[in-house]
Amino acid sequence: MKNLKLIALALFSLSITDLSASHILGGDMSVVHVSENTFHVTMTVYRDCFNGLADFDDDVTVSVFEEGTNAP
Repeated sequence: MKNLKLIALALFSLSITDLSASHILGGDMSVVHVSENTFHVTMTVYRDCFNGLADFDDDVTVSVFEEGTNAP
């Protein structure tokens, strides 16, 4: 049984031809309170340009919560 598992693992490992990944390296986010319920949010995201194959998302959802209430 142990040999069968090793053979299955070896065959699976040989079947993998190419793997790649793309990552966000970091970013900055700033929030400026404009008026009572208006905020200006600026986000800069840095990605891996050498291997960066993934596109950036068009939309980002940002929520502001009131301290101590968890209410938006």
